[in-house]
Amino acid sequence: MNERLRTVMLRRGYSPGRLARACEVNTKTVERWIALDRVPHRDNCQIRLHSTTLYASIFRYDDIMLANPHMWGAPASANPVLHLRRIEGSSWFDGYRRSFDAVWETARPWDPLT
Repeated sequence: MNERLRTVMLRRGYSPGRLARACEVNTKTVERWIALDRVPHRDNCQIRLHSTTLYASIFRYDDIMLANPHMWGAPASANPVLHLRRIEGSSWFDGYRRSFDAVWETARPWDPLT
């Protein structure tokens, strides 16, 4: 039993369903975090929070990146996803990398338990 997560949820008035919506996961996933004493992140994965206005959601995995450019007025799910790889001579990956790194440096680490 993940007492720390359960205590924080109770203190903040979060039900498993509310935390699931906030983390954009299934309610059963949150219930497993509590029952199996897990937390919603891993040692080799970081999530950071920022307050910038974004024009793309960027998910980076070493030399692979998923970039979801946003069109005004349309949800992210209605926009394309670019699957980019670092390739010598291509500027696409490095352009999105610079954007990602600039926001990453100003963002604060997310701790779901505080």
